[in-house]
Amino acid sequence: MTPLAFELCRDLKTISERKKKKMRVLFFGRDAFTDNSKYLYLYMHAHFPQLEICWCSPHTGLIATLEAKGLPCFDLSKDLHHSMDFLLESSIAVFCVNPLESVGHNLLLLSCLSGALTFQMWHGIGPKQADLALTAVKNITDLSATKLMFGAAFPEYYISSSEFIDSKWNEFFGARKFIRASYPRNEVLFRDPTPIESLGAELSEHVREGLYSSRNTSILLAPTWEADSGLNNISLLSKLVSCCQQNNINVFIKKHPFVNDNSDAARNIKNLYTIPSNVDIYPHLKNFDALITDYSSIIYDYILTGKPIATTDISKGDDFDFEFLPGDDSYRYKINEHNITVTLEEMLNGDSKQCSRAELASVLFQTDNTQANKMITEKILHIYDLESAKKAPVIY
Repeated sequence: MTPLAFELCRDLKTISERKKKKMRVLFFGRDAFTDNSKYLYLYMHAHFPQLEICWCSPHTGLIATLEAKGLPCFDLSKDLHHSMDFLLESSIAVFCVNPLESVGHNLLLLSCLSGALTFQMWHGIGPKQADLALTAVKNITDLSATKLMFGAAFPEYYISSSEFIDSKWNEFFGARKFIRASYPRNEVLFRDPTPIESLGAELSEHVREGLYSSRNTSILLAPTWEADSGLNNISLLSKLVSCCQQNNINVFIKKHPFVNDNSDAARNIKNLYTIPSNVDIYPHLKNFDALITDYSSIIYDYILTGKPIATTDISKGDDFDFEFLPGDDSYRYKINEHNITVTLEEMLNGDSKQCSRAELASVLFQTDNTQANKMITEKILHIYDLESAKKAPVIY
């Protein structure tokens, strides 16, 4: 960006902070209809018809999908001037990924939200460090790195399910204000999704039959996005799939959202199914019998199902360390090329780690996981009322 563009961002920030707002709630997310923002957006749209609720995205394909279902949305890619004015006059913005990413990495658009009440739900806790905790290892002389850190620290309020998460959000994002509630996407781990919540979660007929019609045990593999590491290591993955085939276990590989590959190359391989990266897995998550991953944050949502979890047999890497999580690390099975058979046998037929997982879940989730949408909505609207009262005219 040019110096003039940064000057414009500063001006827009001031304008946004002073401009009178409309009672409009904006939701931002990924390039697919997934994650925490999706579920809170659908809840508020269904339960608060008197409010102006809107999904904002620079991704035209997603906008077209929502419009086809009659869901209110705004295309940030169409007209920059109109988009800036729309954001300037909006009072509430809710995120689940880096806000800068949510507006297409456009600092002008993000600056227009400076005067709104901003809420971050994020997309999971795990053994990784993030953003402000990484200033020692990130190249903070590079504007692209610092812009992302700025975006991560942009929201004012952070949804947090426990005191432990408070400490992490403070470390990662500089968070000071917390809404104590669980995460909207986890509600469907305890109930069936509504028809509209299944939007974005569509499975191919082949995959759906393997998960819902087969009598076989089903295991979900959730690899990281990094090539040839963790579950993306071809040798480990091949031996794991081979063992499952020998025991007639169905294996479902859910590609990471960062991996832009939605092919179904495994369609003709026995017991093996692939789920595209842009599919919302949460409406299906409770239907798997076990989870195997490397260090994905999906571990700490799936733990709420009470079902067994395994990770690759590693405890620390360049950007993660399982010691960052509370407890003694006894909640997860650790799988490698040499112990696959015995580990799967213990996970599926013994599972001695149930109590350890339940103990960890009680530390990470200290509120009602079945009422996340209701609790967050009530608190957001309460904060809006309090902050609006502070802006009443003062006459001396």
